[in-house]
Amino acid sequence: MPLTLYVDAAAWHEHLKARVAEDPQLVPVAKGNGYGFTVPLLARTAAGLGVERIAVGSVHDAAAGLPEFPGAVLV
Repeated sequence: MPLTLYVDAAAWHEHLKARVAEDPQLVPVAKGNGYGFTVPLLARTAAGLGVERIAVGSVHDAAAGLPEFPGAVLV
């Protein structure tokens, strides 16, 4: 049975901004297919939040995220 996920992008981004405002040292995690969002999209989203680093699950995820994120990428 297929599953379709619909995301309220504005609400999602507001939630992310609020979490980063609460904890500026927050380290977002992007791994695998990013629950369908993809690691590159999650890396770009994290970059837009102004966080200094992201964590990924593998060297393959790092390779996908590095071009999209200007900060540190932790494996």
